[in-house]
Amino acid sequence: MSAGAWINQALHAVARFGVADLLGHGPASADDLAARLDVQPRPLYRLLRALAGLGVFHQEPDGRFALTPLGAPLRTDAPNSVRHTLLMLGGEQYRAWASFQDAIRLGGTAFAHHHGVGVFEYYRDRPEESAIFNAAMRELSRDEDPIISHTHDFARATRVMDVGGGTGGLLSRLLADHAHLSGVLFDQPATVGLARDRGELPVDRCVLVGGDFRDTVPRGADLIVVKNTLHNWADDDVVAILRNCRAALPAGGELLVCERTIGEPNQPSFAHLLDLHMMATPGGQVRTVGEHAALLREAGLLLTGHVPTAAIDIMTASPA
Repeated sequence: MSAGAWINQALHAVARFGVADLLGHGPASADDLAARLDVQPRPLYRLLRALAGLGVFHQEPDGRFALTPLGAPLRTDAPNSVRHTLLMLGGEQYRAWASFQDAIRLGGTAFAHHHGVGVFEYYRDRPEESAIFNAAMRELSRDEDPIISHTHDFARATRVMDVGGGTGGLLSRLLADHAHLSGVLFDQPATVGLARDRGELPVDRCVLVGGDFRDTVPRGADLIVVKNTLHNWADDDVVAILRNCRAALPAGGELLVCERTIGEPNQPSFAHLLDLHMMATPGGQVRTVGEHAALLREAGLLLTGHVPTAAIDIMTASPA
């Protein structure tokens, strides 16, 4: 466990250099890769050798390195790519953990203690890192979006709005799977601009709106989805977001809250580790289903259903 950071940084290095993109064309020696990447051959060889021991690469008898099925998602063009996730988690967010104990001792977030600004302000002022962050969010959502689309019954909805929907990954999936739906993507103006540039959302069935969901949420949708958003925020902010969603819902409207949740104690759980990362970076938290229900009640909403899945929990709520 203590050596986990070593693996994180080894993976981050090969992701940053784009090693897997080169090995996607076939095995290559460390010398050849180093020349093409403008790095030192011996350190690169030792890095690849270590990761070959973990199954990420395979060292051939002639000394060349090849991609394995485990390492293939390091490629930028892989359908199951995780490269941007590694770039994000091994970069500015990894460095923030150096100040994790300051967050425990003094409060605030490790990210702000280390970088001097909050995580969202950091990305707002750095377009390159912001683009990596948004791409990582799409990668992390890849397995969740089809589950949400096929688990919830969307037949009664006509217009769905994804609040904090990033560059539109989930909304694109919902509109593709459910031809009767139209959509609204609502997020920060810069993020909505990235979604518009991607051009994946059908312009005849979807509108893109920029704004701050802590201030207001636009009306016009009978189903609102908030996915992997509430865990970024403290309770007061979550109640404000949910109240704005409540105000935007028509009579008979429905809210979907899609989040990982904290389960039983003393069990291995990614949600527990994600909760620590939320404490370290944006200052939010991963919550139990009961904690979500309490915040919904405070915002004038009633939890009406909870469907746990392997990837994410789907909670439904209606105006109280």
